[in-house]
Amino acid sequence: MPPIRGKKALLATTLGRLGALDAAFRLRRLSGAQSLTVLTYHSVGTVRPDYPFDPEVVDATAESFDAQLRILRKHCSVVRIDDVLSALGGGRLPPNAVLITFDDGYKSCHKVAFPLLQRHGLPATFFIATDYVEERRLFWWDIIHYVFKSTTEAAIELSYPNPLRLDLSDRTASIALLLRLAKETYGIDVRTFVTHLAERAKVPLDRERERILADELIMTWDEIRELSSAGMDVEGHTRSHRVLQTLTPTELSEELLGCRMKLESELGKPVRTLAYPVGFVIDERPDLCQAVANAGYGAGFSNDTGINRRLQRGQRFGIQRLAMDKSEPLALFQARLTLPNMG
Repeated sequence: MPPIRGKKALLATTLGRLGALDAAFRLRRLSGAQSLTVLTYHSVGTVRPDYPFDPEVVDATAESFDAQLRILRKHCSVVRIDDVLSALGGGRLPPNAVLITFDDGYKSCHKVAFPLLQRHGLPATFFIATDYVEERRLFWWDIIHYVFKSTTEAAIELSYPNPLRLDLSDRTASIALLLRLAKETYGIDVRTFVTHLAERAKVPLDRERERILADELIMTWDEIRELSSAGMDVEGHTRSHRVLQTLTPTELSEELLGCRMKLESELGKPVRTLAYPVGFVIDERPDLCQAVANAGYGAGFSNDTGINRRLQRGQRFGIQRLAMDKSEPLALFQARLTLPNMG
């Protein structure tokens, strides 16, 4: 655990033992503060040593998620997308409002998180990248990790998106470099990128192999429909999880509108909101905000860390979230909900 985070965890544990965190929840409830805390998860489970994909997307174990839900049920008002949209239009949020969100569409959302949410009687919002569900393909970041954990090559020579030689003596650094390229390169086709990577690394990943792996990792439409039918919100996360800032205007429209139309076709319900892939903020890009609005979304969520002190219409495309971390002690989780600076 990083030093600053370790100090915060120690402080949170001390405050918890003194009863200060429970008192803070009560004070926030009495104050009527109109803040909104949005929690970001991706996958829930246990990362085994032989896990072949990206371990960083596993944000909680089943046990820690269960414990977090107990705190939310006891101290907070867990809200839905309708409540958020109402607040953006001038309505009031309940005290200690929290929105639970999951990005991407991992199967553990249905297999692990969904039963726990039902047990506690709490709603959540699931932002789905539709192409991966429809085509049964692996997420591009999981392919990068899969390739580096599978290859026996000492180095990889790439020609797309530009010439690059990767020395695999430091695979962690190479993975970080490729993730950054995928997130920041304008016009990059992430499918071409990861296919090229697998070929150059001599890692077999034909269509059938990828489908088998995707079936283990990613929800099906039937599973997503079950979430929706049970009262969970299912919202947009683009089609192929390409970063909005890397897209041409035509690609941007296809990613945004295509995602919404696919979800509405599969679920028979309107899709009102979007979580931005990777979560980069778009507030300073009026063209991106307009594109999101033109595609029919009424609000957008970034991963700009923070608690929303008061939702107003002007920030509808800049709603902040708190990223969850499987190494986070329960006391720190509770502190982040009550003391904004702990976030």
